[in-house]
Amino acid sequence: MLFVVLANYKQILYYLKMFGRLHDVTKSIKLVAFTKFKKIQYRVKMYNDSLISMKRFAQITNNSTLDHKHHLIIPLTSDKGCCGSINTHLMSFLEGYMNTLYGTNKRAAIALIGKKGLLFIKQRYKQEYLRYIQDIFNFNLSVISVVKIAEEVLKLSFDKCVFLFNHFINITEQKVYSYDILSGNNILKYMQESINNFSILNIFWSAVYIKYILNINLFHDFYSFLITIILLHSLLDHEMSELGGRITSMEKSSQNALEMHNSLQIQYNKARQSYITNQLVEICSASIAINSVRQSNIN
Repeated sequence: MLFVVLANYKQILYYLKMFGRLHDVTKSIKLVAFTKFKKIQYRVKMYNDSLISMKRFAQITNNSTLDHKHHLIIPLTSDKGCCGSINTHLMSFLEGYMNTLYGTNKRAAIALIGKKGLLFIKQRYKQEYLRYIQDIFNFNLSVISVVKIAEEVLKLSFDKCVFLFNHFINITEQKVYSYDILSGNNILKYMQESINNFSILNIFWSAVYIKYILNINLFHDFYSFLITIILLHSLLDHEMSELGGRITSMEKSSQNALEMHNSLQIQYNKARQSYITNQLVEICSASIAINSVRQSNIN
């Protein structure tokens, strides 16, 4: 009986220390994520006006009647874990999007950003998988750092490029969004389409088309900058969502670890008290036995 109590006593002490360390680690991860979140939130507010205006400009072309048979899908996932289920939701959205494309007999290719979706895509979409763009979130996201990623994207052929990312709503809620942008050639075709058709945008597109078609290099520079801005906005939004998911996930993990620690503390106190009581009982029993032997010897 004494051996069992002693084993439980030491085992509970081991788990008690383990959950104590787990609580400290999850709390530290949460604090680090919150600090990064506040910084990225400030930067998003700084970029917000210019980024949104550029995205609205690109969204105008989504009303085009052109047939886009070749889609390039770029899911933005995380490089690190501990951020809840945001990557799982993104992969579920990707699966539904791919099924929709298959149903309309359109071709699709996938270029992944972030490590967390790599295994899923290689297993599920081995033929559609093109490449993996890594180590994006190791540096501060800015126009300069994202330009190189945009150049890698522009090396790939597509009729329409689709960015899939987690949109930040609040700390506890993130939602998967998709953002489409036509290829450079299709944007030029859309300009021609707008000019030929009478519409409110006729004058606007005529001016843009005349300005850029006379200097195709200028148009390519503009289009590269447009992709960069849209990608930057998507990455910033996704990083905010990732940090929000990590804060929420670590908060729950920290609470669970603390609850387990408190529960084990009670069990540990009981087991320790039981162990001490057994020790005292044995000491008292031994003392009584010794006194009995001495008394019998005297008599």
